[in-house]
Amino acid sequence: EGIAFEPIYDPDNAGVIALMEAPPDGIIPTLFSHLEASKPSETKFLASVKGINSACLTPKLKKRPKDFGVTHFTADPSLTGSVLSDTVIPYDITSWLDKAKSLAKGKLLRFLGASTDSFVRRLVNDPESVDGGGLDAEEEDGGVVR
Repeated sequence: EGIAFEPIYDPDNAGVIALMEAPPDGIIPTLFSHLEASKPSETKFLASVKGINSACLTPKLKKRPKDFGVTHFTADPSLTGSVLSDTVIPYDITSWLDKAKSLAKGKLLRFLGASTDSFVRRLVNDPESVDGGGLDAEEEDGGVVR
């Protein structure tokens, strides 16, 4: 019909998503597996990330020893429809382990705080009410004396 239009470029970011999230070797699963180590370290985490085999990963960035790069497809916001591909975005891993620990602890506390066991809920939500000896014999939990 002779309507002029500008084609939309829709790059496939599946490789980037897999690099970030795919178990067991994605960056995020690797991060959480390092939290389980007896002595987690940023150096060991970074070495593991740099060992991931992905076309989207740039393991070494010049003059940035705590960084790795991920190739994202990015759009230039000043130009409608213009996409710059092969843009390497640097990620600095400083404090990633500490932040992940904090996130994991928060998730654990929310999980325990929603327990169906009143003692476990109180340990999380009202620790002062727990006297160290557990529930008193007179207290009932769902009809069961503990």
